[in-house]
Amino acid sequence: IEKNQGCNHMTCRKCGHEFCWICKANWRGHSGCGGVTWDAKKEKEDAEKAKGELAKYIYYLTRFESHEKSMKFAEKELNKAPETMLKLQQTMKKLMGGTSIPMKDVDFYEEAQRNVVESRRALMHVYVYGYYMHKSASTNISEQKLFEMSVKQLEDLTDKLQEILESGLRTMELAEIQERQRVISFSNTIFKYRENMLGYCINLMAVSIDGEGSRGSKAEAKRRTAQTKTSGKGTRGGRKGRKNKGRKR
Repeated sequence: IEKNQGCNHMTCRKCGHEFCWICKANWRGHSGCGGVTWDAKKEKEDAEKAKGELAKYIYYLTRFESHEKSMKFAEKELNKAPETMLKLQQTMKKLMGGTSIPMKDVDFYEEAQRNVVESRRALMHVYVYGYYMHKSASTNISEQKLFEMSVKQLEDLTDKLQEILESGLRTMELAEIQERQRVISFSNTIFKYRENMLGYCINLMAVSIDGEGSRGSKAEAKRRTAQTKTSGKGTRGGRKGRKNKGRKR
């Protein structure tokens, strides 16, 4: 933070947050910084609160940036997928003693990379939601636990699939049938877990608006969950899915 003018009214250039330079309080409703009398108890409480808020922010930001970085790596590989698939096809042809290999036999690679990209993107934004999420009397605790568990499971599976794709590509192990089946299995599982996670997220959002829940939100949550599942079907359908969806990145 840099103070480049005389007044104590500060505005963050990145997020637009306005606060007091001296006491760091929100500028909205601000009227002085406590006068000449020092309140040790209040200062300690404010310091602890600020420390906790900073730790929380760093926790979520670190995970958001980690998934963003991993997603960008996966996007680069996805953009190179046609070239990579040709190499896999040629390697498989050698392993099969010169037998011709149809392109559909290497489709699994592009679909797996696309699933990694979409899962990283979903996880990025889930951590944004997690930062602002707060529990209220209307929060369904079991739904909350299912959501948290689905996030952890999707993270673990996505990490494993991305590692398999990266290491398998270096050694060309992806050309072996056992490894291909392993990738396809992981990819299909990740697709299902991502759908579940987004469904839980939408349901929780619907009942946490203003901390009190929104009227009629259950029906809206179901509608949005159905839309989410429908919009994600193109990521698992091989060539058929890509024909319906096109080649948008």
